[in-house]
Amino acid sequence: MDRVTSKQVFEGRRRVTRFQVNAIKKTFPFLLLPPELRNMVYAFAVDLTTLNQFFDKELEKAVCVKKTKSPRKQRPSLKSTPPIFLVCKQISSEASWVLQKQGATFQHGLLGHRLEHVISPNVICKLSSIEVTDAGHGTTDHWGRTVSWYGYINLLKQLGELLSTGEHKLKKLTIEFNAPGLVEHMTVCHESGRFKCGFRDTATKALEALSKARGIGEVTIRGLNVDEAARAKELMETPACKFFSLPREIRDMIYEHSLDWSDVSNKLADGLADWPDRTATFPFPLRTTPTVLVVNKQMHEEAAEVLAKKPFNITFPADKTFDDQDCKIPSVLGLITRRTLERVTTIHINMQGWFWVFNFEPRFIRALTQSKMLKHLKITFTDHKKPDFLGFPGQVYPDNVLASKINALTEIRGLETVTFEGDLPVVYTVPMVTIMTSGSEVPLHDLPRPMGINSEGHVLDVDDLERP
Repeated sequence: MDRVTSKQVFEGRRRVTRFQVNAIKKTFPFLLLPPELRNMVYAFAVDLTTLNQFFDKELEKAVCVKKTKSPRKQRPSLKSTPPIFLVCKQISSEASWVLQKQGATFQHGLLGHRLEHVISPNVICKLSSIEVTDAGHGTTDHWGRTVSWYGYINLLKQLGELLSTGEHKLKKLTIEFNAPGLVEHMTVCHESGRFKCGFRDTATKALEALSKARGIGEVTIRGLNVDEAARAKELMETPACKFFSLPREIRDMIYEHSLDWSDVSNKLADGLADWPDRTATFPFPLRTTPTVLVVNKQMHEEAAEVLAKKPFNITFPADKTFDDQDCKIPSVLGLITRRTLERVTTIHINMQGWFWVFNFEPRFIRALTQSKMLKHLKITFTDHKKPDFLGFPGQVYPDNVLASKINALTEIRGLETVTFEGDLPVVYTVPMVTIMTSGSEVPLHDLPRPMGINSEGHVLDVDDLERP
């Protein structure tokens, strides 16, 4: 089929077939040009000299505003993406390579704008060279000491912030100020130790912000204080130390400080403090994922491995208001996801009130039962009502309510270590340890039976524990 344009096809007095429509969509003659010609087109299409044209106009506006008593409010200019980057993925990729070989020159300060509002941060990080000069207008002009000088200072600060927070391809950075009026501020004000100098102090802060950038091939700074410029140059030319270039031991130390299971206990305590009406719904906070787990796949795997080795300690605080009110006990699964719980190897549950046993609900027990990582479990159980309970004749501790909830733990089998501490009697906890450390293939009726005690210390059966 002869190649025709879409206009020619649709202007013809014949029916357009699906084959022709598909042929039109897939045909792009530009990509048939040799790469050398396409690169020449990209070089003309991607022109960063428009930056200075933009700031030239902004400078005229600033001068007019200064001279006009009641200036009209100007509409902010909007940045736009060159159309060459929006045609297709291949052209965008090829044009980006040409863009990387180019450099940007700032002959003005930002003049009150934000850098990301003028040029995309992604574009800046792809440039091979950046030059900042005062060729566009003087930095110490009478009309614009604030607009002009602080525009340059903000440009340097925002460049430093951008280059220090992301990867860049910058090979050359040139900063050159030739205004004669700056010489005194950059030399005499430094040497004399003058208490306050706006030019000196702001330039120092700008160089400090720039000094956070690393991995720039060649840095040239002229017109600012020589000593400060030399220190900034040395730091910026230092090769960037990437996180994954650190030894694994150092990275693991960082992961340990970035991840902490204690947040669950803190959120529970904060929620109880913000829950005056115990009959209302518990104010569960929004569950969030630590940033270190969402950066990339490798960091997630390494951090998750470190986190899994850290013991999961959760404390259920004492709260006597639960004794006298009919309310639903907040579930720990409202603070941590079941999937996360299944990755823990060591768990320590500290219950400082008998009512927290209602957290041994079926879905919580099921999460621990299905976990392939859990090896160690420790339960500290404190019951401030135990003496009062055993004061009644004929009572057995733990009673049916406690035993029915704690007995659910016997579904968890095959653990390496199980420890019970607190107010539960030994005749109850020792059989529980035996059951939970035995394999699931061992029948429950072949294992010792958890027992209770009365006020006289006699060992008795707990009625609620039925044997299959």
